[in-house]
Amino acid sequence: MTGTICDPRLAAEIAVAVYIQGRDWEALKTDLANLLVRRPTAAEVSALLWPPRSRHFVTALVSGARSLDNLDDFLPGAQQWRVSGSQNEWPKSKALVALLLALEPITRSSVLVRVPVDSADLGTAVVLGRRAITETLDQYVAGNRIADLTLGSTWQVTGPDGKWALRRLERASVTNAAPLQGSPTSEILRPAMRIAHIAQRVEAPMTSTALCWSALESIGLKSDKSVRLAKAYALQALRLQIIDARTQLRLMVMEELRRIEARAKKAKGDLIRAENALRARTPLARTTPAQIVAMVAAVAHARESWLACQATRGHAFNKATTLIEIIDVHVPAAAPRPNLTSPDRWLDLLLPPCEGEAPEVDTARRAVTTLADFAGGAAAETILMWRDRLAQPPLLAKWLQEKQDTCLALLDWLYVTRNIAFHDGRFAGPIDVATAHAGRAIVDVMLEILGRWHSTQQRRGQDLTSPEEILNLLAQRKDDLSARLGVEAACHRLSIQHISGPDEYYWSAVR
Repeated sequence: MTGTICDPRLAAEIAVAVYIQGRDWEALKTDLANLLVRRPTAAEVSALLWPPRSRHFVTALVSGARSLDNLDDFLPGAQQWRVSGSQNEWPKSKALVALLLALEPITRSSVLVRVPVDSADLGTAVVLGRRAITETLDQYVAGNRIADLTLGSTWQVTGPDGKWALRRLERASVTNAAPLQGSPTSEILRPAMRIAHIAQRVEAPMTSTALCWSALESIGLKSDKSVRLAKAYALQALRLQIIDARTQLRLMVMEELRRIEARAKKAKGDLIRAENALRARTPLARTTPAQIVAMVAAVAHARESWLACQATRGHAFNKATTLIEIIDVHVPAAAPRPNLTSPDRWLDLLLPPCEGEAPEVDTARRAVTTLADFAGGAAAETILMWRDRLAQPPLLAKWLQEKQDTCLALLDWLYVTRNIAFHDGRFAGPIDVATAHAGRAIVDVMLEILGRWHSTQQRRGQDLTSPEEILNLLAQRKDDLSARLGVEAACHRLSIQHISGPDEYYWSAVR
């Protein structure tokens, strides 16, 4: 695998700049996929990442009132239409009727509210529009304490071209939901889990962030001891990101196979259209021999392209399947979930070759290299970066410290946001949505660490270690690992299997 490793900090800064600009990730992904079918210029990429904002309109149903007095005072340019359960009393606009049909049954007095929003795309307009309406409803709830004003889960967004689309609030789902811990007997983490659940449901971002800090406090974490959680986070990030490199690789391989399949389908469609054109024009008297020759040549060219795409598709599918099978022999996963039974066996394939390893390990390692070259993009970059870090222990130590520093800075910001929200009564701030997402991620990592630790102890019939003591142990473990990485010549003794668990096997001669 060849190529230059992208600077992760530069990539992160670009991502933050795009986020601050306001770009819906689904729209951005689609736009990038369409742009990258050819080699774009830097100006074209920049224009796609940071497009100018344009006027959109977001329409949503507010249930619990027939009208909102003086709405234009709070939302300049807003419009509203009274709605009842009878379709005869609905607005006559086809766009509004389509939205109301999607919201049926409408069982309470309601009002449609449309607000203008300046944004880069439809998805971002929806986020900004819903937030503007939700925060404005605070005014009306304050003036009507018995009113229960709620925002509908389906809304309409109209772009600058006048075209509209219906959107629905999507929530993630899983086939089988599993509890955090293997046994429900422990109550130590119940307060944190309850607060984390509420924080996930709250729509106001700064309130969600403040609740995240409360979840951290419920396990005994105080602002002056945040560094312990930051060190534990660095260890868990090492484990999770190495494992995630495998997931990312497989997803990108599947995506590349889908692109190859799409090209084959397009080539087949071009062939069918060329054949149909030839059949339709041949009997016509006005068709000249030269035109017939040109159409026959077009059919031959389309068939050649289709056959080439078919051959590429078959070769790519067989190659990817064979390589994945070679890797899976060395890196087994537990069914039905694709969880690795031994993450260290995946780690083997990212480490440099070492003396005395089995030949099949090197075969699987080379399969990862070939598969990463096939997938390209972020997956190949990720494999390159981890192999580079694992080949240079001081570089890995530096990465661990960067993760610790990042988490510590985030914890400090969470604490500040919590104080602003609860003590100053401010519920909007810079990058508050991103802060809420980050806060929930920190809490998720903390619960994963503590839940996995307690689950292991419960299976062994051991007494449960307090969260405060677990963080003390992991903080010391992180310091010990960083010290080892500073003097070691290789990372082959590193083990991520139990790096954030109760067993001290993070650096072992036998793993």
